[in-house]
Amino acid sequence: MSIRVLGAVLIFISAMLYCTRYLSAAIMGSSFKNSDHILFDNLLDSLGYGLTIWALIALIAGISLLILAEYREKSSDKIK
Repeated sequence: MSIRVLGAVLIFISAMLYCTRYLSAAIMGSSFKNSDHILFDNLLDSLGYGLTIWALIALIAGISLLILAEYREKSSDKIK
């Protein structure tokens, strides 16, 4: 697998993890009759920051791999 593809997949995984946090809070809040932004913020807090941390790790790794792929391409072009 190419480094670029792996970087793009990691960025996609990061986006899915980030969205999952908000979708989980929305699903949990769908059973309440009264829904407002304060309730949604409390539901987000109850989920914790685990998904956000993993999303940031995947994002940083994906961007790093994309930068590495570009650097390798530029350095191989200079050799030729």
